[in-house]
Amino acid sequence: MQVLYKSTRGKEETVTASMAILKGLSEDGGLFVPTEIPKLDVPMDELAKMSYQETAYEVMKCFLTDFTEEELKNCINNAYDEKFVSFYDFGRNAALKRLDQKQIRHPEWYSFCHSTYHLH
Repeated sequence: MQVLYKSTRGKEETVTASMAILKGLSEDGGLFVPTEIPKLDVPMDELAKMSYQETAYEVMKCFLTDFTEEELKNCINNAYDEKFVSFYDFGRNAALKRLDQKQIRHPEWYSFCHSTYHLH
């Protein structure tokens, strides 16, 4: 199913995802939104087991239907590279730490970031 996009201001013209991205705004100044929300092909419990890049692909392929698998995966892998993965993993570790300690104050968070990931 091809997902098309229309203006939030009610203009009836529809465009593909790539055209909505290229245009930025519709001719009437509205934002582009999908004409309908597609259903995910993968159950949520499976998405939870995937890497961020895999999850991004499974969601984005439903909305950006005029892009090839190769184009989407290339964009995703370039946007969410090693630096992002470290931050994403850090977020998971921090959440676990927070659950274990019940509370984590800002100075503890800051200290945890810097000591764990040698941030300067």
